[in-house]
Amino acid sequence: MADMHITRALLEAIGRGETGVGPAALSPVAWVRRHAPSTVAGGAGQVVAVAEAFAVAGKAPVKDAVLSGALPVRSAAVVVSEADKLLPLLVEEARATVLDGLIRIAAQEGPRECRKLRAQLLATYGLDRELQNDQDAAKRFVALSQPFVDEVGVAEYRLTLDPEGKAVLEAALGPLSAPEPVEGERDLRSSDRRRGEALVTLVRRGVAAADKGPRHTKSQLFVTVDLETLRNGVRGAGVTVGGAGGRRPARTGDGAPAGL
Repeated sequence: MADMHITRALLEAIGRGETGVGPAALSPVAWVRRHAPSTVAGGAGQVVAVAEAFAVAGKAPVKDAVLSGALPVRSAAVVVSEADKLLPLLVEEARATVLDGLIRIAAQEGPRECRKLRAQLLATYGLDRELQNDQDAAKRFVALSQPFVDEVGVAEYRLTLDPEGKAVLEAALGPLSAPEPVEGERDLRSSDRRRGEALVTLVRRGVAAADKGPRHTKSQLFVTVDLETLRNGVRGAGVTVGGAGGRRPARTGDGAPAGL
């Protein structure tokens, strides 16, 4: 509630010209820090971002939610940040609905949940190829670091995967990292340890089978669509079984409709 009151006060200060330009004017962040010392350690920027967003066309729902007390300022800052990144990538007629949805989810489930919706929203409301562009961009960050080895020989790696790579790895690790009770006693290994041992098992199997054919038939997916759909392109995406792989673009990496 304190953040809501300081946001109201900041809006009034902006209206009186106490912030902005001029020899006596403070920057909005400096004004918040002077009048709300508790924000000095963090939070002043969020208050300012939310207050400034109130003046932007289309952000009125965020203002109403904050000033009514339904949405904490810190949560509103996440909504504003996500909306600024996401709404320009969506068809115009869906933007107001998506913004309302982000506000509702942030208020009910917490702001972190808003960040998890990007792929789903791009698949449902995104402009043509935006989901594909998003996942193509993610491939540039795929990396596996050299190991950092401590004095006893324990190695630490840093692994970064795009959504497709994550789906492949998680699908393979799942069965191998499940708990394995011994003689009725529960598996005492931590989840992280089971996953680490499962990864080593996967590598060993891959090396051992390097000169052999695959042991299992690869899955195949056949999709039948009408010619008009192919010609117009497909904005949406498919969802893997169980959702483990997230949403996949309806086009392949080379820009052609999937399956062509």
